[in-house]
Amino acid sequence: MSHHNPLVSVVIPSKNRPDLVIATLVSVIDQTYDNIEIIVVDDGSDMPLAPLLKDRFSDRVLCLRNDQSLGGAVARNRGAQSAHGDYITFLDDDDLWLPKKLEMQVDAFSKHGVDIGVVYCGFDFLCKEEIVPRQNKFHNDYDLSIAVLSGCPFGSPTPLIRKHYFDMVGGFDRELPSCQDWDLWIRLSKVCGFYPVKESLALYRVHGDQISTNLRKKIDGRKMVLAKHYDEIKNYPRVLSAHYSRIGSLCVLADEHVEARDFFSKALASNMFDGGSFVHLVLQFLCRPLEKWLIERFSVNTIDGIKVIH
Repeated sequence: MSHHNPLVSVVIPSKNRPDLVIATLVSVIDQTYDNIEIIVVDDGSDMPLAPLLKDRFSDRVLCLRNDQSLGGAVARNRGAQSAHGDYITFLDDDDLWLPKKLEMQVDAFSKHGVDIGVVYCGFDFLCKEEIVPRQNKFHNDYDLSIAVLSGCPFGSPTPLIRKHYFDMVGGFDRELPSCQDWDLWIRLSKVCGFYPVKESLALYRVHGDQISTNLRKKIDGRKMVLAKHYDEIKNYPRVLSAHYSRIGSLCVLADEHVEARDFFSKALASNMFDGGSFVHLVLQFLCRPLEKWLIERFSVNTIDGIKVIH
């Protein structure tokens, strides 16, 4: 491994998506940065992936297999345990990278000190093979330890991470049903800095069969992240209130109205000036259909009829 051309480990968990994972792998192999190792973790697919990947990519891809599905967090951690790179990155089996992503991120690392542990970028949506641009947010401050408490600061297909820091914080939390990436960024923000490459260099595929559209897992994941990091978040009442309000809104979308009212009440107790939560509570009693419409209109991305909920 060269100091100027460090090895990058790419870990891709996959289950029962042979056609999509092939396209994902092609987008990795087509990177302009070529000192990479690719590790696919077959998380209990009905038909083992290894023969297909061997036939398509020869020895270019290492395929590990879990005989039964253990979930994305476990699959990613298993791939990380087999990784040899100075840097590690994770890509879902339905997402894609643009060709210069890794080159630009490795270059960014080379221009900054070792205190930078994560280089991220923007991403756009991919729906029915058409790119749908989105508004990306980039932070100018390298220290995201406070900002990351408010919400996930960037998309999961974008960051490149110094493996030293990934190992230091213990990888992904397998107990979380969702939001595992956000939880990881919170923990990484305590030990290293973050740097943005301010371009969209990844594509998040929208097809409905993904956790961002699974409301119950999303609600439970956000509740667990809040509980896990509560001692820090409670120091910022507006942030705490926003968390409660967002969970309440998700509960409305899931038609869990008793739970929704509980979280909107907690939001107001945390921040009495949270007018939005007060309006939600009023609408809970007066007009739930209007409340749900407002949430879907202003807080949910709908792309070609598919709701993308973060």
